Amino acid sequence: MKKYLLHFVIIFCLFALSCKETATQPVNPQTPTNPPAASTGMLSVSGGTFTMGSPTGIGFDGEHPQHSVTLSDFYISNTEIRWGLWDTVYQWGITNGYTDLSAGQKVNVNEDTQHPVTNVNWFDVIKWCNARSQKEGLTPVYYTSTTFSEAHIFKIGTTNIENTMVNWYANGYRLPTEAEWEYAAQGGSKRHNPPHIYSGSDSLDDVAWYSKNSNNNSHPVGTKSANELGLYDMSGNVMEFCWDWEERYGTSPQTNPQGATKGSSRIIRDGSFRYGESSCRIASRYSNSTYFLLDNLGFRVSRTK
Repeated sequence: MKKYLLHFVIIFCLFALSCKETATQPVNPQTPTNPPAASTGMLSVSGGTFTMGSPTGIGFDGEHPQHSVTLSDFYISNTEIRWGLWDTVYQWGITNGYTDLSAGQKVNVNEDTQHPVTNVNWFDVIKWCNARSQKEGLTPVYYTSTTFSEAHIFKIGTTNIENTMVNWYANGYRLPTEAEWEYAAQGGSKRHNPPHIYSGSDSLDDVAWYSKNSNNNSHPVGTKSANELGLYDMSGNVMEFCWDWEERYGTSPQTNPQGATKGSSRIIRDGSFRYGESSCRIASRYSNSTYFLLDNLGFRVSRTK
């Protein structure tokens, strides 16, 4: 009898201990889960502090002044989004509530699915990010209200998405902020000191398809050399949308900036197969309307870590 009683006491204590351990390790509701698998092409970027913009006397006016930015860890896709991946999500999306999602296109209809998708506007890209998130069982990032509910997931139309309508803590796909994009293009914490002129090199031919070597066409993603983080095509092939509204740089240090709260045009970064050396520099920046689309404009995605 004492033997059985002892066994019972031991089992009870072990059960109580396991319950206590579980209870004292709550899941932080603001911590994204489901880290991306390597097969998704998402690379982990360790956060840090860097200098954003161009030194005085170098580059265009919108690249000044240089200022200090500190970023948290995040994920970013190692290549621009391929037309093949866009089409896979598009086919799912149009039967799951994303009824006006653009089919996108490649620069030449005869090209293979490895070329970057182009001729999609900023709204198309935001909706595609949400569609991919839902397709993969992740929490969407963009909403039509400050209430992050299923009913308000941004799926159709051209709603002017404000910063407060973005669930920055969700684990789904999103556009990189401009600061995340430039930090990643520089090479993140692995960047050269001083940073290279172009993403991964001071020789543009090594890392980019641009006006002098592209034959006026895009090329399959990832066919030039990568930068220090393993990211491709951040100085050429096609330009890339970012999240931010366009605004002039300030001088004050920033932490995880999300851009202006309002504006008339969204930031575009990267060079392209039509641009020359100056426009392919890491610090070069452009902007245009959310309805703007071109055959040399695409995007890559990020995820909060």
